[in-house]
Amino acid sequence: MIIKPITDQTLLDHLASITRDGIDRFLLADGTIRLALIHGTTLVNHARSNHGLSLPEALVLSEALLVTALTATNLKETERISLLLESDGPTAGFVTDVNTAGQVRGYLRRRLEDGDGDPPVEPDQAYRILGTGSLDVVRSDTRKSDVSRGRVEWHQESVASNIERYYRVSEQIATLVRTFIAGDEAGRILGAAAVHLQRLPGANQQQFENLEAAIDSVGDLAVELAQGNTPTEIVRNVFSRWNPSLVSTHNADFYCDCSKDRFSRFLNALPREEAEDILKNGPFPLRTICHNCSSEYVFTRDELQEILTQSGTE
Repeated sequence: MIIKPITDQTLLDHLASITRDGIDRFLLADGTIRLALIHGTTLVNHARSNHGLSLPEALVLSEALLVTALTATNLKETERISLLLESDGPTAGFVTDVNTAGQVRGYLRRRLEDGDGDPPVEPDQAYRILGTGSLDVVRSDTRKSDVSRGRVEWHQESVASNIERYYRVSEQIATLVRTFIAGDEAGRILGAAAVHLQRLPGANQQQFENLEAAIDSVGDLAVELAQGNTPTEIVRNVFSRWNPSLVSTHNADFYCDCSKDRFSRFLNALPREEAEDILKNGPFPLRTICHNCSSEYVFTRDELQEILTQSGTE
């Protein structure tokens, strides 16, 4: 992966001053309710920088990345979860995935264009550029060939609301998801967080509803994070009456495992006719782009000659 630098010095100074990104996991109410909180301000800013996103695009993808990261709470060591949205909105949906290391990546299926009009830019309205459609949640394991897949109808609502519907319909697990994104008048994202709350067997329904009310009454967690508060401080302040117990803390990063070597292997596997056409007609240099992170890998004619010759295509 090629990390494109963030060039806004004001934003860089801010990111350096706040708590490092991460996912904190807690048990509440004597271990009957599970809570995960992600602080992902740096994560979403790197995603925005790499993909070169406008503010509406950044708000939508940021929410998708934060929610995706929190779906990995119960993953086993070699598993991944992918969220695949196909929709009728201007962006046509998104693709995101995360592994157990908290490495999350993703992209919008289509970038906004001038003909798309003037989409709303407020966090609670940006979801409109996604439209309606269907969401697939795919769980896979690198050690196995089988995958599990759940599907839910996508409504023109926030990413968090649609993920709640997925858990309720496909997995029948009482789940609450909230996302928080704070910015400034210049369009910078200064705080980004999400909360994932699940009721475990034996949990009291009233306690779960009280927790939901507590979350909805605390205001914007992203603002608190932008002001320098830590996730653990926030959880212990907001949920003190439920005796939160910190279970684990994990990294959260915008990360893709693509590389120039990996793309060279893709080129090496091209059908003979396609490889020969590239060597004959170019373009030179050949530019390849990773959808997941927008990293660009450039191959000169000499490099292509070596790669495609090794594959036996000449």
